[in-house]
Amino acid sequence: MMTTARALVGRVLRPLFKAVEGQPRSGPFHLPVTGGWLSADAGQYQNWWQLGLSPTGAERSAVVERCIALYAETAASLPGAHWRRNARGGRTRVQKSALSRILHRPNDYETASSFMLNAVHSLHREGNTFALALRNSRFEVESLHLMNPRMSAPLVAETGDVFFDLPAMP
Repeated sequence: MMTTARALVGRVLRPLFKAVEGQPRSGPFHLPVTGGWLSADAGQYQNWWQLGLSPTGAERSAVVERCIALYAETAASLPGAHWRRNARGGRTRVQKSALSRILHRPNDYETASSFMLNAVHSLHREGNTFALALRNSRFEVESLHLMNPRMSAPLVAETGDVFFDLPAMP
């Protein structure tokens, strides 16, 4: 029984003593600050803390998800406004501009707060927010439609023009 326990301890501690500086090694990995251990499977997501993933698997961290939700909810609760500097060094609210209209009604099927909630959530969770801007005859943005950032990608035409493939949000 003592030999089995010694073999198990030796197998767990061996990577700590045989690892050479700078050489990759398989886990488990010792966490010196917390004193815990990180499983060998955690290495498949080398940037798990940036992705908001749990170090033990692919599930999202509840704390990260709640922080993203708080940012998105706060941004969605703020009133959108268009301001212009005036001659006296102050600012004047512009209520009849294309930007002001878009801030209050981004499209026909979403409220301004719903649009902002989804846009900010996408930005913080995926790292990007893509929206298709449809323009009117004066080339002003008439409506914005959120696109799925996981499926969106830049494309280059044979002419060298750059455009985006933007599938709609699910």
